[in-house]
Order: sequence, then C-alpha cells, then structure tokens
Amino acid sequence: MARKKSYYAVRQGRKTGIYYSWDECKKQIDGYSNAEYKKFSSLDEAKAYLGEESKKQSNLKTSNSVLAYIDGSYCKKSKLYSYGCVILKNNTVITEFNGTGKDTDLAKMRNVAGELLGAIKAIEWAYEHNYEGITLYYDYEGIEKWAKGFWKTNKEGTKDYAKFIQKYLPLINIDFKKVAAHSGDYYNDKADELAKQAITNYLGDNNSKKQDKISIIFDKVMTETESNKKTSINFNINGYSLTEQKVSKFTKEVWKSYGNKIKDIDEIKVNINTKTIHWVIKDQKGSNHEFSYSFD
Repeated sequence: MARKKSYYAVRQGRKTGIYYSWDECKKQIDGYSNAEYKKFSSLDEAKAYLGEESKKQSNLKTSNSVLAYIDGSYCKKSKLYSYGCVILKNNTVITEFNGTGKDTDLAKMRNVAGELLGAIKAIEWAYEHNYEGITLYYDYEGIEKWAKGFWKTNKEGTKDYAKFIQKYLPLINIDFKKVAAHSGDYYNDKADELAKQAITNYLGDNNSKKQDKISIIFDKVMTETESNKKTSINFNINGYSLTEQKVSKFTKEVWKSYGNKIKDIDEIKVNINTKTIHWVIKDQKGSNHEFSYSFD
C-alpha cells in the first residue's frame, strides 16, 4: 500500500512555502520564534492555508494601517522604565515618541514594563488617529503571547495589558511581528534609542527641578539676617555671605525639603569651594546621603 503523501505549509519561518518532507519543514521553523506551520494531506489545503495569511497581510498593507516599532528600557538606580516608538506608513516614518513609567509594581518587570507600555501607547495612537490596523514590531515575545493568551498573565501588569488588547481588538486590527533584539534592524534600534532617551530626559528634567528647589532654599537662607554670633567660617561668594550658621541651616532645610526629619540627622560634613557646596548627611541608621549646589 502506497504511503500517503503529506504537505507541510510554513506560514511564518525562515522561508515560507510548502515543503514535501518534515526534515525540510523543520529547517525553516526549528529555533525560529513564533513559527507558524501545519501538516496537510492535500496540496490544495496547504495552499489555502498559506493563501489565508497572504490575503490577511495584503489587506493589512493596502488598508488604512500603520507599522509600529516598539522597545523598552529600564534604569535600575531610579527604578524607572520607558518605551520608544517609531510609527511608519508606506515605509515612511510619520512620527516618533517615547515616555516613562514609574509604577512600583510594574518596575519589577524592568524593561518589559516599558515594552508593554510602548505597545499600549502605539495602539492608542493608531486608534486616536483613525487608522484601521497596526502591526507591532517587537523584540520581546511576551508582547504577542500575553496578547493572544499563549502565556499566562500572572502579574497585574500583564493582566492589564491583556485586558487592554481585548478592549481594542474590536476597534482596530492588531497584528504582531517578532524582531530579533539588537540584530541591526534600523527601526528596532531607533525605538531602543528613543526608550533610553526618555529616561535620560526624565532624569535631566528632574535634576533641573531639584536644583531649582535647592536654589530657592539657598537664596532664602543666605539673604536672612542672622544674629551676631561668632562663626568659624565666613565666605563671600557671588554676593552671598556664607557663615557657619547659614550653611548649617541651608543643608538642613534641603534635607527637610526631601521629606526627611531633622531629628534623623546624625552628622553633616560640608565641603565648600568657589563653585559648589557639597555635603554629606549621615542619618541615624548610618546611611550617607550626598547633596550639592552650584553657585554658577
């Protein structure tokens, strides 16, 4: 009795097409993330399987849709996560944007939290700009697998992401495409760059705000009239008279502005030069906290 012939259709793999042996099919899908393939007993069925995908992709490309490359980043020190997004239409970049998040629970997912946020923001952008479809190009497979229910959503962040996808599916066509991380893909690298830049910008803005706050405290304290007490230091810098009493009060006021209590201070060490005041406060638990203020 003749052996029944089988056909292997690879819809997503190294090279799509119909193969007449498992070994040939395996070469295209083995180790390939999110491979899609199926075995058929007839050639027509295999062609139909591939045809459905071709039709789907064709409709997506010709309809009012966009492509979005997304990536995430994370800063361990600040516990800040971020995303970068590049939106394309007809192979042309139409917009780029990025942002940050600082939810304590989501931050435990590190850069994955940023990539999830990027997917959400990209979909929201496409919907708000009246596009009918969006293809998300991502490098972390959870973006697709949590969305499609292939992975269990154990954390609040993944649960919220899955709920978001289900909410938007009736409103906009959402497709997914895996990109190898750091593989030289221009737009994936650009999304990664935007994600990192978002953290840099956030921290830079925050540092500026902190310096502005310290500057206000410095000006207030240094222009106050003080009693004629003997002091071991007295510097005149940029029109300000820095006495021991004023410097001590300044460092303590800055400490308080960060939500700390004076009673928690064990020791203050101050270093002053013509450009900056740098001080270290040791708290009652033995931890050191560094501060600085520039006169320039």
